[in-house]
Amino acid sequence: MSATTLLKHGVTWSDIPTSIISPIKAASGINFVVGTAPIQLVGGEFVNRPRLYNTYQAFVSEMGFSNEWTKYTLCEHAYSAFVLFGVGPVVYCNVLDPGRHRTSTVGEVKQIDENREIVLESGVVPNSIVVKSEGGVDTYERGTDWTYRIGRDGSVTVVVHDDGEIAATVTALALTFDTVDPSLVTKADIIGGIDFITGGREGLETVEEVFPLYGVVPGIILAPGFSQDPEVAAVMEAKSESINGCFKARCAIDADTTVVKKAIDVPAWKNQNNIVFERQDCLWPKIGLTDRVFNFSSQWGPLQQHTDITRGRDIPYFSASNKNLRINKVLLADGSEMIVPKPDADYLNSQGIVTTINFIGGHRAWGNRTAIYPASSDIKDVFHSVRRTYDYIGNTIVLTVWQKVDEPMNRRLIDSVTESLQTWLNSLYNEGATLGAEVQFRHDENPTTELLAGHMVFHLLIAPPPPAEWIEFRLEFNVSYLNSLFPGLEGVTAAAA
Repeated sequence: MSATTLLKHGVTWSDIPTSIISPIKAASGINFVVGTAPIQLVGGEFVNRPRLYNTYQAFVSEMGFSNEWTKYTLCEHAYSAFVLFGVGPVVYCNVLDPGRHRTSTVGEVKQIDENREIVLESGVVPNSIVVKSEGGVDTYERGTDWTYRIGRDGSVTVVVHDDGEIAATVTALALTFDTVDPSLVTKADIIGGIDFITGGREGLETVEEVFPLYGVVPGIILAPGFSQDPEVAAVMEAKSESINGCFKARCAIDADTTVVKKAIDVPAWKNQNNIVFERQDCLWPKIGLTDRVFNFSSQWGPLQQHTDITRGRDIPYFSASNKNLRINKVLLADGSEMIVPKPDADYLNSQGIVTTINFIGGHRAWGNRTAIYPASSDIKDVFHSVRRTYDYIGNTIVLTVWQKVDEPMNRRLIDSVTESLQTWLNSLYNEGATLGAEVQFRHDENPTTELLAGHMVFHLLIAPPPPAEWIEFRLEFNVSYLNSLFPGLEGVTAAAA
């Protein structure tokens, strides 16, 4: 018998959903980075699989680490994010595949040094090493006759065991091994796509897997060492326009300093390579810290995340311009150091290019304008911080209101959405993240035909604060102050005197 047919006698209670829903906030500055990592040092498991890391240790344990950043670009960014800026989480996608991007060496005779060791070049896949006698007759067992050691620089050293089968009189061995060759990674690997055999995503296409896997929305798409290629930059922009069909992000593009070596030449490179969209940040030149060389984007992404956390309380309304980079020099791809004078930096800003100056307070990022400038003057698209705040609000709305999808279309739903969002928008205003914000459900935007089709439109009026890019003071000579020269006339105006 159904419980609904029973006579109810006594006291009962039940609860109903709260009419005001709490916002599910989108983390605005999470970096999604595509590149190469020395995974051969740690087993080579993660290829074209986005991985989220909160700590440097977690990154190194799964991706390995090498200081050869021209070969292993993810290490460059990880060092910036975790060591220099201390931010996270970061999502990395390694495209270097030890199974494809490699060369093989067979039976090469190597001399044993005085330490009974053979030092191999970096990139050797440790598990691929086979050790034989110099003539190739005897094969020696790893762990019993020899082992290997991985150096901090990524090099692999074969260590001969004194108590093994390799006699002390043996001075050379024949080694077979595979060497990972990052130079075989091309822009096609970074761009990726869908593997027509497995159906798996690769490269930049894996950004679609980040939210389903980890529940975080990528905020900044990066590909240091590869983004200067116009095709890579175009795909980065396309992915930032739509992630999972409902989220939006930004992307950082490094200008090619092998081509553009003077500030005056960067705008032409930017336009020629079509770096002209509001979701792109164009960066020039390279930057360095002691003997380390960085693509600008490797610090620009973490700097924005750091600014969001330390200044904006995880809301991206503070500009990363005029905030400190972790560098002590500025340079080009050929290693030559340079200085970016402030007039040159201002000129680059006027062309939608972010650069760096060492003016007041050390080396700082310099530039508020997105790559769409000066082709557009729409405030929502021109300023990094305004565009990112728009994206933060939009992405947060998707996460928050998703729970209302497929609910009955009635007044209760409209009131719940508008009141919940307005309460949150008011908090942004109180925080200083907006100059005002209002959510509306308008009759003129919801015609009967659309409502019948299950389509509702809510309209938001928002005004993130633009950066105070130019603070001007006007100094005027007040002639009345000349009266201070004459005792007794200090308070008398010049005209009265």
